Amino acid sequence: MQDLFARNGFTPEERISALTGAPGRIFFLTPEFIAAYWPLTAMPPERRAGVTACARRLQDDPEARALVWHLYSEFCIRNRAGFPEILAGLEAESGKIYILLLMALIPFFEERAIREKFPVKYARAAADRIGSSTVFFAQKYHGEFGILAKSLPFMLNFKNRPCFRIGRFDFEMMAFDEFLPEIYSAGGQTAALCQDGWQFDDRGERTQDPARAVHTTRLVRTADTVTGTPVNPESGYAESDEVTLDLKHWTRLAGPGDWTIHYHIPGGGGMTPEVCEAAFTEAKTFFAEYFPDKPAKIIWTNSWFFNPAYKEYLPESNIAKLSRTGSLFPVFSTGKDGLYFVFGREDDDFATYECRTSLQKAVLRCRRERGFLRRTGWFIPIK
Repeated sequence: MQDLFARNGFTPEERISALTGAPGRIFFLTPEFIAAYWPLTAMPPERRAGVTACARRLQDDPEARALVWHLYSEFCIRNRAGFPEILAGLEAESGKIYILLLMALIPFFEERAIREKFPVKYARAAADRIGSSTVFFAQKYHGEFGILAKSLPFMLNFKNRPCFRIGRFDFEMMAFDEFLPEIYSAGGQTAALCQDGWQFDDRGERTQDPARAVHTTRLVRTADTVTGTPVNPESGYAESDEVTLDLKHWTRLAGPGDWTIHYHIPGGGGMTPEVCEAAFTEAKTFFAEYFPDKPAKIIWTNSWFFNPAYKEYLPESNIAKLSRTGSLFPVFSTGKDGLYFVFGREDDDFATYECRTSLQKAVLRCRRERGFLRRTGWFIPIK
């Protein structure tokens, strides 16, 4: 076999180090390891044999085994990714190699749970993301089974950061930052005010380019009032006129100095209102117990899911139902938000996009009719 290291952009020194350092039997290539951890990954049971056979071939080839050990050392130990999407010389095995790398992370998740003294079940639940990520490989490679290299980095969050899989979502404790509007409450109502200095373009989207900005918000506080630009909770756009809130009646719910719970939405279905509510309820209980010194004020996220167009195009969908349970706010959009997650691609050759699902049809309809795919923020107060 030709030099796999050189063909994939690694140096001769890296090859020598891997060849001399790789164990004769790599733990995550063994049938026993794969069998033990496969049930945690939400991957189909019938796919295990193919991944196990791939692992055996890698184990039996010294050059391939060394390359896999080098990838493991870079990714799992040094927290580096950026690997080739398809590994030269191991083209057919690439997607399965990346599955094996993600499975090799699971013991690190378990070790973190033990070290930080939270239930190991939450560490193991993170492995569920492996199965939900195979859809992107299948989208790009005509139904083949594997993981894309670009799906690897996010999984390091469960090893290195306060990130937890709780129910349907991935949650993490985050300090309030410039990304969020300030949020006020009064009598069960909430009002979100744009932070001082937010810039908006002529679409009403946030922009970091002063040349595109047509409006800049301000937030002015006095001892008795706060004046700012409110956010429409249905559209996620800033309103055109400022409002003044009387602080005798309105209390700041979340702002600078406060803690929040941020969540990510993994791929996969089953996101019913009941499942979502159960995840939020469990997350509130979890963070209150394990982070008592950081009382969170809101649960929030930002995602292409919450493009308000989908409430119109897919009114009975789980996406629309979840969107309606919270308040929307403006964030930065690329104009292509959601394309990769729905189609596995984000080029501009829209005539060649295949539409099989109602969601795919809705995304392209939005792109066609509105010329822009939005991402918005979403939040609910923690009561």
